[in-house]
Amino acid sequence: MLAERSYFHGAAALSNSLVRNGFTGHIVVGYRGALPVWGGPVKPAAGSAQPITADVDIQFIECTGDWNLSNQKPQFLLQVAETLHPDFTTLWYFDCDVVIKTAWANFARWAETDVLLVLDLAETYMPANHVFRREWQNFAERAGLGNRPVSGYFNSGCVGVAPGLTRFLDAWAKLLHLLADTGTNMSVLVDKTGRPEFAKMDQDLMNAAIMATDVPYNALGVEAMDAFPSANIMSHAMVFAKPWRRDYIHDALLGYQPDPAHLSYWIYADGPILSFTPAEWKKKQRVLKLTRWLGFLKRSSVDYW
Repeated sequence: MLAERSYFHGAAALSNSLVRNGFTGHIVVGYRGALPVWGGPVKPAAGSAQPITADVDIQFIECTGDWNLSNQKPQFLLQVAETLHPDFTTLWYFDCDVVIKTAWANFARWAETDVLLVLDLAETYMPANHVFRREWQNFAERAGLGNRPVSGYFNSGCVGVAPGLTRFLDAWAKLLHLLADTGTNMSVLVDKTGRPEFAKMDQDLMNAAIMATDVPYNALGVEAMDAFPSANIMSHAMVFAKPWRRDYIHDALLGYQPDPAHLSYWIYADGPILSFTPAEWKKKQRVLKLTRWLGFLKRSSVDYW
């Protein structure tokens, strides 16, 4: 995962969700700026890994340069795979506004031999002949990469990579560097000034990298991102302000209840790592209970339930 500023609240909850759903192994946080103060078993500091439990440790690695952290995803994953943990069994990246809700054994199984991707909620269906793909193919050819037909558009907030398939990450990183060579401002998350084929930058070029390589891949659908809560796989808080920043009372007065992704976040904000004090967490629980009723009474909820 990658974090800076308030997103360390997300890093804490994501780590908690991994631990509480049976993950064993190493969590690596690429960060920029000052590290946070956490309660619980972890005192964030650069360098050596610290134990969260007997089976899980966490390490903080400083990211350099001025690129937006999202545009550093493949380089960060390659650093983990090649330098920090070259003996990995599966390598995963999750955005810090994600929490895991299913048993970790499922995730491990899904990426045993393939790259695992998740369809994007907003732009799920992108056919193999979508006009954007033509530009991505031309871009990949400039980088000396190949091309194959791919259907669907994938979200870069969840990526699993099996051993032996890091050439997908190499291609993704190469395409991002080529984009930088065109003069694109890599310090932003979304480029609204250039060609729309590359507006989403890291995510568009991750999709281009799948086209440009021969790695075997599998996909989860939008149910994995909580579009259908019955799937109970993970939650991705992409709507509204992030859970740790959202004014739930303001939104409820407009008719918007806390949605499942936000409710899930606060479940996992309760340890073992504590980025909020117990009193702050309990206060937020009272706010969530109140605003679920307020939003319901306004009858304009975007809640999926």
